[in-house]
Amino acid sequence: MTSNFRKELQLIIKVGKEHNIPYKTLQSLIETSKSFTYDNVSEGKRLDEYMNLINFAIKNEKGE
Repeated sequence: MTSNFRKELQLIIKVGKEHNIPYKTLQSLIETSKSFTYDNVSEGKRLDEYMNLINFAIKNEKGE
């Protein structure tokens, strides 16, 4: 496991725990995030992007 992947995993788990996001949704977000390029992106910006993905996933689960 690379250092960057480990860091990404820690960030998404942190956000998930803070917002009570189910593990299945987190897995889906991790898969989705693989299609994005995070080179030279700050941790804060990455957290914002994860929150946007989480909000999108929650709206889709609720059928909004």
